[in-house]
Amino acid sequence: SPASLVNTIVGQEFQLLRVLVQGGSAYIYLGQSVKDNSYVAVKALVKPESDHDMQLLQIEIDIHSSFNHSNIVSLHRVFEDDNYFYLVMELCDQGDLFDYLFAGHESSTPHELIAKQMFSQVLDSVEHMHANSVFHRDLKLENIFLKSHGEHHVVCKVGDFGLSTRERTSTDFGCGSASYLPPEQLKRDRPYDCAASDVWSLGIVLLLLMFGGDYPWQTATDDDSSFVEFKRDSSVLKKRLYPGLSSATCRLLESMLAMDGADRPSVSEIKKQFSVIDHFYADGKDNYYSKDNYRILNNFLF
Repeated sequence: SPASLVNTIVGQEFQLLRVLVQGGSAYIYLGQSVKDNSYVAVKALVKPESDHDMQLLQIEIDIHSSFNHSNIVSLHRVFEDDNYFYLVMELCDQGDLFDYLFAGHESSTPHELIAKQMFSQVLDSVEHMHANSVFHRDLKLENIFLKSHGEHHVVCKVGDFGLSTRERTSTDFGCGSASYLPPEQLKRDRPYDCAASDVWSLGIVLLLLMFGGDYPWQTATDDDSSFVEFKRDSSVLKKRLYPGLSSATCRLLESMLAMDGADRPSVSEIKKQFSVIDHFYADGKDNYYSKDNYRILNNFLF
């Protein structure tokens, strides 16, 4: 099993020190180069038995290796032995965003400026993917990794391209994690737009980044009462589900969580709107219908 690879040297260079994450047929190890002692993350995948699964793995490797972006986990090398494929990636030493939010930091949600910076970096990465006709399809807290940058900062990097595609429209329904999926992926009645599907998932990521805690709904289906309420009247997002939202953030989220994928903004449009929101959270003067919340931030972070 992949667990037994600890302490072995793979690719004649990387010693696998311990398991960082395990899921399905993949294990991610902390690895260290025996050449220069640098640390890496090494994803070990059991070799697929079917041609179809092998093709999917090739797509993942092809897509991931095509990127060179500061907010996307770098894939350095790929090699194989008789049993496994190994993907050697940059090590994100601060874990993932799920652990950051839920694993007992002093405050469960980051300071507003930090949250803003984190989400801006995630938007940069997904904008870059979409500009290169890649659609991630599994955007969630667990696939956004954190890497130390200097003494006090962390950088967000999106990883795990196991479900990504170059096809703009798809009939691979239920592709991703249930709570992040848009309604059209769960209805399964017609092909869906993969870019618009990523935008919906980004909306859920933003809510969790801001408020931690619970998802707005478990699934975007008519079986879920919170979702049905939101579908009927999107203003419940602020009125009931997240009263702490500022009006400007709420308007952006309502557009990202539009029922029809065609009504959702592109990631580039989201970036423009996001950059001029001066308050994430509601303050005393906040009025859901006021437009005066849009004010250009003169010095946008650090």
